[in-house]
Amino acid sequence: MAAPLLQSGRLHPVADSPRFTLPAYMVSGRDNDSPVLQQVLAQLRGLATAERQKDYSALGS
Repeated sequence: MAAPLLQSGRLHPVADSPRFTLPAYMVSGRDNDSPVLQQVLAQLRGLATAERQKDYSALGS
């Protein structure tokens, strides 16, 4: 969420400040085995994994 602003220089990280993450929620029927829903869930999981692996520490340098 803040990464583009950090990259553009509009925001600047503060040393030793806390990092906040925002959860994402999705609601679906319990018996929904839709192939499209399964594809969406796989994509969301992939995006979440990629986001967790990002390293923003170099943006403050």
